[in-house]
Amino acid sequence: MEPKLHELDTKGDTLLILRNANAPFAVWAAPKPEVRMRLSARHLTLASAYFQKLTANEWKETTTEGDYSYVVSAEDWDEQALLILMKIIHGKTAGLSMSMDLETVAKLCALVDYYQCHEALKFFIQLWLPGIDKVSYTGRNLLLRLSVSCVYPDAPTFQRLTATLIKESKGNIDSLGLPIPLTVINAMNMQRQTLISKIIVGLGGLVKAECSDNGLGCTFECSSVFIGALTKGMDKMRLSPGQLQLPPYTDYSLASLQQGILGIKEPSWDRFCGSRNHYSYRQPCSLTSKTKPMVDMYINRVVGLVLKDYIKRSV
Repeated sequence: MEPKLHELDTKGDTLLILRNANAPFAVWAAPKPEVRMRLSARHLTLASAYFQKLTANEWKETTTEGDYSYVVSAEDWDEQALLILMKIIHGKTAGLSMSMDLETVAKLCALVDYYQCHEALKFFIQLWLPGIDKVSYTGRNLLLRLSVSCVYPDAPTFQRLTATLIKESKGNIDSLGLPIPLTVINAMNMQRQTLISKIIVGLGGLVKAECSDNGLGCTFECSSVFIGALTKGMDKMRLSPGQLQLPPYTDYSLASLQQGILGIKEPSWDRFCGSRNHYSYRQPCSLTSKTKPMVDMYINRVVGLVLKDYIKRSV
């Protein structure tokens, strides 16, 4: 949806962008919901490095209240995910489901990463993952599943998911606040942008090659048709000079770029192409015969990231 534009001066040279327009004005702040859990410090310190550090620090980050020796604050966590975590830490696992959805497992892994209690949940994460991995992921779910493979390192899954994100993402890949190392996010973005740049430069190189005296076309007419068809295709995809965006190429993914380039309409070559003569031994000219090898060469370089290069921890 195009943003609304109020044109107060038809020749104006200044653009004002109002974000989060019409936000509530002068309203009382709604009270934040509060959930309380009675927990055991002994169980917490046995399971969590986070709480072990609090103990070593004599729980200076906590306060006392009523008949509780310690009061620990937490904010913004999902109540049910935190409750599942605390049930496992306290050995109250009898009622836990044998299956769990990806959203909940990702929330649990964010808690595990924060409270440093990997070993306590390892059995249950391994129990739930086979059911989760029966489906394929797209969009946000790719990042959720990647975060799980970062918290509980899984090299094959990590490599496969990073490859998919590099190929399918339009614009910069964002961690969404998930426990995915910044080095992983930066590496995926760099590889994606670099390969898109190379493909675009490669298309320009094909046009330039056909303009030379040693063009790939079998006749002058054939080369001219090739240049025209490819240039029109690039223009339609907004890949021509003057149209092209700068990195991070928010309108393109490697997958959509590949599909678009290989889908450029082929001209009627029979009228121009000498190689389509019945007596010719040349491979018939076509756009795809020139564009596909170049595009595939770069797409095939996407093999995903190697987990050990970014995450040293083993669980």
